[in-house]
Amino acid sequence: MTFTKEQLEKLKEAEKQFKTARDGYVRYATRALNDLVANTYFEATGQKIPSNWSCSICVLNLYRKVGYFYLKDLEELEKQTSSEPEPLPLEDTGLDSPEKPVANKNKKKDGSRQTK
Repeated sequence: MTFTKEQLEKLKEAEKQFKTARDGYVRYATRALNDLVANTYFEATGQKIPSNWSCSICVLNLYRKVGYFYLKDLEELEKQTSSEPEPLPLEDTGLDSPEKPVANKNKKKDGSRQTK
């Protein structure tokens, strides 16, 4: 995961922008929201994102890049919290390979079935 749970909570405010950025547009992205997203990404990765907020392509790239990791981490977190505990392993039987399937006793040698 790229983001911590606390960082995911911060970025939840921009979830709508992350989802629309996948489709190629971002609306209602305020300067404060852009700064929050860029700073949270910097906290998580140490990588700076160009912050020219008057450049529409720069803003779109910000939401695409951070949104990719946000949505991926969110999905991972949901899988972790919703997954059932793994079943306990069965006792070791000492067999190296699975048992051979039982042969059908109703078949004749020529492949046809016997009738009783």
